[in-house]
Amino acid sequence: MAEGAVAAVPARTVAREVGPLSCLIVDDDAGVRRAMAALAGSRGHAVRVAATVDEALAGMAEEVAFVDHDLGGDVDGLALIARLRAARPGLRAALVTADASRTLAEAAQAAGVTVLLKPLSGEAFDGWLAAPGKA
Repeated sequence: MAEGAVAAVPARTVAREVGPLSCLIVDDDAGVRRAMAALAGSRGHAVRVAATVDEALAGMAEEVAFVDHDLGGDVDGLALIARLRAARPGLRAALVTADASRTLAEAAQAAGVTVLLKPLSGEAFDGWLAAPGKA
């Protein structure tokens, strides 16, 4: 680099402050629900858990949702997120799954949904909540 030249520094996305949020956690596996609820609760967030589509849709009032992809029924996580967003426009929702396939990633991207891979780390959880503009 020539003397006096300034190296370009990539712009960093600035994480926003995340205060206590109301979180919906949807998973058909009780152990996963407990673990994710404990993770969210340990960070001061209010948590509601749901094992089924009907439970998730009942009284939907949360600010964010973490939804498993394979819910063990006719409705998958992406379809449930679409229904949740119809009930609560502007809902921030992430699809939480062990499925790292390109097919699912493309479907989620087309739906405007972020995919978070299981097992979900605290860092990934916090990072998604703090990322500006993440659907």
